[in-house]
Amino acid sequence: MPRPERKSAQADLDLPRYPTTTTGSLPQTSDVRGLRVKLGRGEIERDAYDAAIAGLITDSVGWQERMGLDVLVHGEFERTDMVEYFAEQMDGFHTTRNGWVLSYGSRCVRAPILAAPPSISEPMTVDEWRIAQDATDKPVKGMLTGPVTIVNWSFRPPGVPDDRLFWAVAQPIADEVRHLVEAGARVVQVDEPAVRERWPLPTEDAPRLREIYARGVRAALNHVFNQPASVQMHTHMCYGDFGDIVPLWSDAGVDVASIEFSRSKDDSYIRQFYALFDDGHLQIGPGVFDVHSPHTPGPSVMTERLHGFRTFMERADLWVNPDCGLKTRRWDEIERQLGDMVAAARAMRSEGGG
Repeated sequence: MPRPERKSAQADLDLPRYPTTTTGSLPQTSDVRGLRVKLGRGEIERDAYDAAIAGLITDSVGWQERMGLDVLVHGEFERTDMVEYFAEQMDGFHTTRNGWVLSYGSRCVRAPILAAPPSISEPMTVDEWRIAQDATDKPVKGMLTGPVTIVNWSFRPPGVPDDRLFWAVAQPIADEVRHLVEAGARVVQVDEPAVRERWPLPTEDAPRLREIYARGVRAALNHVFNQPASVQMHTHMCYGDFGDIVPLWSDAGVDVASIEFSRSKDDSYIRQFYALFDDGHLQIGPGVFDVHSPHTPGPSVMTERLHGFRTFMERADLWVNPDCGLKTRRWDEIERQLGDMVAAARAMRSEGGG
């Protein structure tokens, strides 16, 4: 469906200009991690664990409302890692207890093992989304990890080309999007931070390998993002040289992309994404602060960054969000950061007439 018609079908979301949101995760404190440890050791029953997670979700929704955010998240308190969590719920993956690999800095993850075409027999995220949505009148995003990122951050079966792997994992992720939509979700975010990560290096075989990779990405994204016009489809990308992979999104039905920017000196990839579609612009939320820092640049710096994007973006297409998830931060840190972010968005609204 043409992009203007999609925007029209989503108008009843009634979002303000420069809508504010986060990219998914909220702080994973020692108390949150301790709940999972106790569950794994059998020190608490599953019902008690689920009730505790539900309380965290409900409390976080109230906190986001008080902060003045426009599109909310459930916080992902139940998730260990954005790939492992889904692998644990899909047939076809194996997970480990001690198979740690270095992710970035000193942070490690347990990469799952993709052993067979995956599938799901029941929804993976709908219960948590419902708890959050029942606690607010504002839209809550359904939050998923995309098929390309799941493949790229897993151990892969040898000898299977990229396009077949991406397509196989796209099936259960698309099924889960449908589960969320059927439950009533009007905003769904499918994170794809690793689309660029395994882009074939410039070797002699690069043209052939890149053709296979691109074909797989296009097919997988098109399948997952092909949703009713009334459902606003978001994605998120962070920390990479995006120039080569921008065209891979041209077939996907994505409406809004939150993209890392705060540490960048060059907005060319934002301009490329903004001009991606022939029938209207992609809505973009360039990150206005770096989630890897406990500090905030302040509302004036964030407003200045937003003014920079207004030189080539329509105000109806500009979102306001952090660079990435807030999982590693403390609540007091993100209260300062998001408070300044909301202040910057409100300042833009007062200048922009809406």
